[in-house]
Amino acid sequence: MLGGFSSSPRLSPPLQTPQSAQSRPSTSMNERSLIEVLSESFPQFDHRKEIVEPFTDETNHEQTFKEELCDMLLASLIEASAWSTARLKQDNAVAAERFEQRISQIMDVEKEQGMSPLTFLSLSVDIGLLLVWLLSSPTEKTRERLNDFITRLKNAIIALTDSLLI
Repeated sequence: MLGGFSSSPRLSPPLQTPQSAQSRPSTSMNERSLIEVLSESFPQFDHRKEIVEPFTDETNHEQTFKEELCDMLLASLIEASAWSTARLKQDNAVAAERFEQRISQIMDVEKEQGMSPLTFLSLSVDIGLLLVWLLSSPTEKTRERLNDFITRLKNAIIALTDSLLI
């Protein structure tokens, strides 16, 4: 031992201060309180209240959450389907409008160049109306009657010549 210190460590109890002495109850109090605690009857453990009911509540909550989640997913799927269907109709309508505009532009260019099918169509309609008018005119009717008369006359001559040859 050098200077009052030993080379091997030694544990010594901590020094008791007046506070620690007051805070520690006496051993007789400890024993008494321990005896009181042991003699007390503990309340019965209610496993339903402590374990079963919280578990059931959590299970019901999870089930409710799953149902709400399924409802929300179904609603969003229906909305997405409706949107995609409506989108196709909208896209088709826009595409049809673009085609109609392009066709109108082409027809305008053809009209400027004098090549429009509508011009030919209107000419054919005009010619058809002219033919109908000509056919219904009195001169044309007379011409038709004259043609029918000549055809009958030819048929009569052929019939007479055939009968003479026999």
